[in-house]
Amino acid sequence: LAIDSIDERSAIVLNQTGAFILVQGLFDYLPAKEIRESLNPLYCQQPPEKCKGNELTSAVMRAAHNVKTIQLESAEIPRNVIRDFHSTAFNALASIVNSTQSKEDFFTIFLFRENHDKNEHLWSNIIDTKQPYNFDVVTHFPILRSKTQLAKDLAGDQRNTRYITSQFLAGSSLSEDMHTISSLLSTQLPLASGSLAMEDNDASSSLDADSVVVKGSQSLSSNEGPATSIELDVINRNPCMSSFLKAIDKMIELFGSTYKSSNAMPKWALELFGLLTSHNQSTNVRLFIAKIIP
Repeated sequence: LAIDSIDERSAIVLNQTGAFILVQGLFDYLPAKEIRESLNPLYCQQPPEKCKGNELTSAVMRAAHNVKTIQLESAEIPRNVIRDFHSTAFNALASIVNSTQSKEDFFTIFLFRENHDKNEHLWSNIIDTKQPYNFDVVTHFPILRSKTQLAKDLAGDQRNTRYITSQFLAGSSLSEDMHTISSLLSTQLPLASGSLAMEDNDASSSLDADSVVVKGSQSLSSNEGPATSIELDVINRNPCMSSFLKAIDKMIELFGSTYKSSNAMPKWALELFGLLTSHNQSTNVRLFIAKIIP
């Protein structure tokens, strides 16, 4: 982003933030086969038989990885805008990895590892390391539920996802009035992650564009299985939290049998353990990781 004009720098950040939100939606909604066979030839501007099939995915992964790890400091651009930029890049990358990859190393390297020797930073980019936390004694929080999952449930998606962390709450059967569901699906969110009023706590939080808030403690789900829901406490409000949890669930689905037959800690868990036990790491980063660990 070597641009002299402040307005141009801001425009690039906001435009790319919106682009990453669209990419996340693309890989959340469309099957990898559809992207490979239908969209990839359009990106390559070649007939399908002349394409490898992964050109689009590779290009977007490379762009998102570069953005999520680069340190972008600017006195002119608000820090929360830059953090949204990094967070949407991470969420897009997580959606791509979940949708297209089947090797644990891809999950570990792209979603859990940072390399300071190469000036690659992750956690300080997506987490506000200076935010003070005031934890409530009563843990009654609103529920954050993925709009993507809700749409899939209503469409009759019967895939069963294995939920392994305390972050995910089992949902009730889909018994809400259809008008309520329609209003949830039609909720208008800003292009970048903006603020939504939390009526239960009379507070606001930064959410990604694939999220809606369900008031109270009851979540909506389909009759076919549980929905992706997390308690919307002060740490879970981070727009990247649900992406981390989905990635862990996906790895359990893919590599669970290997984990059970081995006494060794998974590579991604080793990355988190190292950060959690590091006294040089920010307290806010360690709190965030403590919420991720199953």
